[in-house]
Amino acid sequence: MKKIPHHPAGQAMITVLLISAISMSVITGAMYAVYNAIGLSNQSEMGLLAHSAAETGLENALIRYIRDPLYTGETIQLDDNRHVIISVGGAPKTTITATGTIGSVTQCVQAVVYYNNGVFTIESWNEIP
Repeated sequence: MKKIPHHPAGQAMITVLLISAISMSVITGAMYAVYNAIGLSNQSEMGLLAHSAAETGLENALIRYIRDPLYTGETIQLDDNRHVIISVGGAPKTTITATGTIGSVTQCVQAVVYYNNGVFTIESWNEIP
């Protein structure tokens, strides 16, 4: 009877499978981290665009209010995805609030102003959480 030599082929296959499984786990984890970073980046960009829309709306409202002290606000559609809602109220201190929205992200800015005897003064300009 002839003795069959022992080949480590089976051991090599197990090693290759183990290394492949570990590599796939590492790659999957890295892809998940990249996907989350892209999502956070997209939310951050949308927040900046919503804030920009709110600032634009507030500047527009200030000009409109200076020209017409009876101005009470409006809704402005900036493009397909962005709009601004402006509200104006109060006397003699007037609070002007502009809320910019893009998709599901909303940012709000507010200014408190005085308009007395032709003199226009901005008391504050803040982002509202």
